[in-house]
Amino acid sequence: MGSTQVLRGDGVFLALSREKERGLRRGALSQLDLERILDLSTPPPEKDLERARQALDSFLGSEPKLPSLEMIENALRSVSSPGKVLAPLLEAVAFHTQRDIGEARRLGLHLWNALQLEGEESPGNKKGIKTETKGGGGKLEPKKVPPIDPNIPLGLQVLRELEAGEARGENVASLFDRLGKMVGLEWEVEDGIPQKVVWSTSEVGDLGGLFLEFRWEVENGEGGLTETEKGILTNWSHSLQKEGESFLGGVTQLKWAQYLFSLWAEGGSQACRVGIGLLTKFANWLEVTQEIHLDFPVEGFMALWERQSSRCEGIEGVEPFPPERFRKELKPSRALSWFVRGKNKDDWVLESGNRRMTLPGSLALMVGDQVFGRPIPGKGTLEKGFMILPSCLALLAIAEA
Repeated sequence: MGSTQVLRGDGVFLALSREKERGLRRGALSQLDLERILDLSTPPPEKDLERARQALDSFLGSEPKLPSLEMIENALRSVSSPGKVLAPLLEAVAFHTQRDIGEARRLGLHLWNALQLEGEESPGNKKGIKTETKGGGGKLEPKKVPPIDPNIPLGLQVLRELEAGEARGENVASLFDRLGKMVGLEWEVEDGIPQKVVWSTSEVGDLGGLFLEFRWEVENGEGGLTETEKGILTNWSHSLQKEGESFLGGVTQLKWAQYLFSLWAEGGSQACRVGIGLLTKFANWLEVTQEIHLDFPVEGFMALWERQSSRCEGIEGVEPFPPERFRKELKPSRALSWFVRGKNKDDWVLESGNRRMTLPGSLALMVGDQVFGRPIPGKGTLEKGFMILPSCLALLAIAEA
C-alpha cells in the first residue's frame, strides 16, 4: 500500500467506495484486487489547489492554537512527505480544539495532493529524469520514468522494469529511484527540514506524536476513551509540554506517580483508578506498537491499588472523597502531610518534617502510607475527615519519602 500514501490519499477511499457500491466481496483483498481497483477505477486527482486552500482555511478558522493556512502550505512545499507537517497539525487539533481529527487529516492530504499536481505541471520541473553513462565512455542517455499501462498490473510493470534495469547493468540507486516514482514514492533524502517548517515532530519517542497516535488508535478501535480519560490525557500532554518534556524517555516514574497523586487529591480513589487504567492502556500500547517500556510499574498495579485503597477507606474517620478544604490546603500546607514510619510498641509513629505524632496501633495502616489531616493536640488522633494515600502510590509519588 506504499503506492497510495502520497498522491492517492483521497482517491483510494473513493475507489473503494465505488467498488463497494458495485458489490465488492467482503474479506481481505489480494494484491491483484487492489491493483485493479486503484489502477483501473481511480481517476487522477482533481486540479483544485484553490478549493483545497479554501476548505482548509475554513476548517482552521480563528483557532489560536492552530497554525495559519500560509504556514501549513509553506511547510508542505518544503518537505517530501506530508506526515512531517500533518502529524503536529493533528496533534494540535486533538488536544487544543473540539474539531474532528479525521476532517483535518482529509483536508491536509487534499492540499498536499493539489500542491503535488501543481508542482508536476510547473514548466521548470524536471524531476524524475536521470542521466548516466554505460560502459565508461558511452553516450549520456536520460532514464525517464516509463509510462504506466492501465491494462497491466502495476506490480508486474515494476518487476519488468527492475529486471530490464538489472540486465542493462544500470546503477542501483538510479534504478530504484525510477521504480519508486512509478509507484508514487520519492526516494530523496533531505539534508534537513527548513526553518520555516515549524510543524515537525518526526523524532522517535516524541511525546506529542505518541499521545496523538495512541488516542487516534484507541478512539477508532474497540471501547474507545471516555470523556474523563480524554480530559486526563489532554491534561498530561499540556503539563508535560509546559514542563519542557518532549520525549517519553525523559518522563520518570516519579512524574507519572505525581500525576496519579494529583488525580487522587482532586477526586479520591475512583479518579485515581481511572488514571491508573489509562496509564496501563498507554503502557501496553507502547509495548505492542512501539516496543517502548514506560517507566512505571503498571503490571499488577491496578489490583494492588484496589486492595490498598479499600484498606485505607475502611479506617474509621477517613474521608472517602476529598473535601473542599483538603483540595485548597493540600499544596500550600506541608504540615497536613504525615508519613507512616513504623510502630513504637503498640502505636503507629507518623512524621511530618521535624514533627511527630502517634495513632492507635489498631488502625489498618501500613508503613509508607501518607496521611493528610489536622492532628488534635494531646489526643493522639486526627480531626475527622482526614485522607490516606496508600503506600503503593505514596512511596512513588512523594519525593521526600
